Parts: sequence; C-alpha cells; structure tokens
Amino acid sequence: MRALWLASMVCVAQAPALFETHCARCHALDGKGGSVGPELSAIGAVRTPVSIRASLLDPNAEIYGDFVTGIVETRAGRVEGVVLNEDDLSVQLRLTSGEMRSFLKKDVLAVRHEDRSLMPSFRTKLNEGEIDGIVVYLSSLRGPAAAAVPRTREIARVTETLAWMTRPERDREEQPEAVLDALALRRTDVVADVGAGAGYFTWRIAKRVDRTIAVDIQRSMLQLNQEEAARRGARNIEFRESALEENSADVIFIANAYHEFAEPERMLSEFRRALRTGGRLVVLEYAKERPGVPVGEAHKMSLAEMRSEMEPAGFALERILDFLPIQNGLILRKR
Repeated sequence: MRALWLASMVCVAQAPALFETHCARCHALDGKGGSVGPELSAIGAVRTPVSIRASLLDPNAEIYGDFVTGIVETRAGRVEGVVLNEDDLSVQLRLTSGEMRSFLKKDVLAVRHEDRSLMPSFRTKLNEGEIDGIVVYLSSLRGPAAAAVPRTREIARVTETLAWMTRPERDREEQPEAVLDALALRRTDVVADVGAGAGYFTWRIAKRVDRTIAVDIQRSMLQLNQEEAARRGARNIEFRESALEENSADVIFIANAYHEFAEPERMLSEFRRALRTGGRLVVLEYAKERPGVPVGEAHKMSLAEMRSEMEPAGFALERILDFLPIQNGLILRKR
C-alpha cells in the first residue's frame, strides 16, 4: 500500500513535466502555451476531477462549445482544425500545429463540422499513475484569487416581474436540475434559498434535502412560493422574511437576486455567520458578458464583479458553473 502511495506522489510531482510534454502545444497556462484547446489556468474551478479524467481518457465525451472541429475539403486534400470564425464567404481554422488557415468557401469542395475533439485520448499514452497525477495537478489549477475592487455597479430594484420568472423557456435557459446536480446535495443538508421569489428553485431543492428555508423580503412572493410548493407536494419548506440564524445552513443558494443587495458586504458577512463550518454559498446571476441576455444591465453581473465581491469577503472559489447558457454561476466555500 505504501509503495502505491509513493508511486502516486511521484506521478503528481511529475505532472507539470507531463503536461509540458503532452499538453502544452495545444493548451495554455497563464498565457503560455498553445491555443488549439481551452486555456487551463483555472480548469480546477470549472471542471470536477471526474470530468477532467473523462476528458483525458475520452476527449469526445465533453467538448467545449468554442472548440468545434471543422473540416475543409480542398482539391489538395482534407484540412481539419478548430473553427475560429465562419460566415457565408469564408472559414478560419486553427490547426493542431497552432497555424491559422483561412479558406474562401467558393474555392473549396466542402466545409463541415464534426462533434468530436481534436485532442487525442491518453488512455494508451500514459499509465494509470500518470493519469492520476495529471488529474490532481489540473484539479489544483484554480486561477488567482479575486482581489477586492471598488464597487461601481448600479444596484437594481427588487424583481417583481412574475411573467419573466415563469416564462416557458426558463428551464432550457437556466437548467435548474443541472445546477442542483452540480451541488451534489446531501439529504441532511439544510439549504436556504435566499431571494427565493415565486419558488422556481425552492421546490426543486426541497425534493433533494430534508429541510429547505425560503427567504424573501416580499411577502407576496413568499405567498406565491407557498402555493407553488403545495402544488408540487413539497412540505419540508420553511418560509420566512427574516434573516437566518447563526450556523443554521449548510448551503445558501441565491438565484438572480444577489445584484439587488444594496449592501452586499454586509449581506456576505451575514451569510458567513449563517453558514456552518465548510458551508457553501451558491450564486447565479445573468451574465453581463453574454450578448443578447434579455434583462436590463442593472440585473446582470460579470464573473469578475461577482468574484471581486465574494472572495475577499471570506469565501473561497470552489467551482464555476460554466455550462449555463445565459448566467454566471459560482460555488464558493466559507473559509
């Protein structure tokens, strides 16, 4: 057993060199390396160890949306690479060599896309210990901690637009079940849904844990939330307008409401007080970086804004939920 442990530690120590040998041509760390694949300086905050391992063994299992494989058929042969840009007239590819090639569509025989990765599988290229070492190494890459910066964003009014909260396409746009899956909640967790509104997430959370607390300053929203919970058969929810008690929650969940806090520093201090040791803060906000998100600018936050307020307030970044179509999502842990 000790020999296996020592072998594992050796592989972890060798992981940076293994990365340099096998990965750096296509992936960059801290701006240094290739650009055929995604930049990996914070991959440990975006992907779980299970996901990282799956990508190493089967790269086609989970492909970043910005790294679609494009194939251009020319009279001289076939060229494939990552699609950088495409319009009606031309297509640009970045080849695995790092070279960028541009093709006019009128001069090529065909252009097509394939749902596969250009990255090779490492299943037979590295042994099990080396795979373990790279997984541990990549999982440790979380990027620099965010520094506090002066807050200049506008504080939005409290959301009251029920039609937006209950729009038919919301499940597709916000993927609530995938978000809750990412939290890996335990049945014994106490989860506080803060700014719970009409209950879009509340009853879903209540299906996964024994005790849920729905908090909202609008009594009318809590009434709607109670009615929705009753329709869904969720009876393990406590509804309140008041603050949470000290050490009373394992998870504080805030969906599209943090931007409404007029005093975020004070609220974050209250959340830290209410969370138990090792408790988590989960925040979703409509992404300011995404074009076309149909909400006012005051109801959006950038990832940088979120991190610059939350991390300096005593929360460590655990994961970025990068799969959300129109939102930024953060899971942070109480330090």
